Amino acid sequence: MGDVFISYAREDRPAAERIARFLVRSGFSVWWDREIPVGRAFDDVIEERLHLARCVVVLWSSSSIQSEWVKTEAMEGAERQILLPALIEQVRIPLAFRRLQTVDLCAWNDDSDTDETLKLLVGVKRLLGTSPAAVSEASGPAQPVSESPSPPPVHEPVAPRGVARNADTGPLTASDPAPTPEATPRPRKAVDPALSTRVEELVTSAKLGDVRPRIPTTKERNARQSCGVPGGEKVLALIDCTLWGSARDAVVFGEHAMYFHNGTASGKLPYKDLRGRTIKAGGCQVDLDRGMHCSLSGATDDGHTALVVAKLLRRLAELYSGRN
Repeated sequence: MGDVFISYAREDRPAAERIARFLVRSGFSVWWDREIPVGRAFDDVIEERLHLARCVVVLWSSSSIQSEWVKTEAMEGAERQILLPALIEQVRIPLAFRRLQTVDLCAWNDDSDTDETLKLLVGVKRLLGTSPAAVSEASGPAQPVSESPSPPPVHEPVAPRGVARNADTGPLTASDPAPTPEATPRPRKAVDPALSTRVEELVTSAKLGDVRPRIPTTKERNARQSCGVPGGEKVLALIDCTLWGSARDAVVFGEHAMYFHNGTASGKLPYKDLRGRTIKAGGCQVDLDRGMHCSLSGATDDGHTALVVAKLLRRLAELYSGRN
């Protein structure tokens, strides 16, 4: 496991390796995607390691400021308040991250310690709540960065200190509200297996956004929280309506209902209540009839996604037609 997660663009691998080795020599546990274990999907491993990290060091360069992967990883770190930005080239940092104090490593070549590398170590120490020396004493001499990260443990990961965990949605971040008794999933009525299977077939075949089983863990967790998806509801598909990929604005298709949140507007529409509704698409919005609207702003700019959503909802209405 790596307490420090390094986010970087592929073109900056040599710089990422120098910084990783520097942090390891300083006594910290570091993970960077030098090599994904055989048989593991790239994005799955990244999600797991990012969740377990207690500090995210993002390396800004002309390549990384153009990388959606890097910006998504950096946003996750920023939202959890564990992000440490570092410049490895003199570039204009993306707007969302400019307010954070940034370490300047542009001139550092790994030959000597500088004021800037000291700032980096102090920042890591602050987030981990321990000193590099304490880490070394507790775990033995620092080991070199592994050429290939070891596979994640089979057992359930332990959440970082001071962070609650929800069995249904994974580790909660420090900014997430604590679970309440009302959030406990209630037993559901028995569902016709054939109907449930047909719903899943319709939703997944529509290929809207991220579809199970390829829904990133972070997106599902954020969308569940913002859209009010119950813990017992299986998420079949998710449309991310955010700029940076956090899915805090999203449309979620579950087994029993559609849930959505965009800006300040939220809603839930059980599939059984689709009967008798006139579903229409217009621009980036789906008119759900009876005064209910679902905005897809941020997910599309041509209206195509709204048309597909409207078509899917009409098919689900037909499926539930005539059922009790």
